[in-house]
Amino acid sequence: EVLAQERLHGLPGLVGDGRRGGVVGIDAHVRTLPCHPVRRPPPALGVVLLAALWGSSYLFIKVALHDFTPVFTTWLRLVCGLAIVLPVMFSVPLGL
Repeated sequence: EVLAQERLHGLPGLVGDGRRGGVVGIDAHVRTLPCHPVRRPPPALGVVLLAALWGSSYLFIKVALHDFTPVFTTWLRLVCGLAIVLPVMFSVPLGL
């Protein structure tokens, strides 16, 4: 019985069907681990952080235009975005 429970995805408390390896039910005599609720930040905090990140790019563009030409500022934004997107693109496997 213990070996059957370990074969079923390593989840304790599942009772398996010996012939097909499927789950038949839950063993009520297995001790369960205490479950603690996950603490998450409030959604408003995420909105504020996103707005700050999004708005700061316009502030940086305004400051950069005092020292650089508009073409160079556009090129710099493109290169910075590419430096972030390319590693992510190559780290995700293709699902074809």
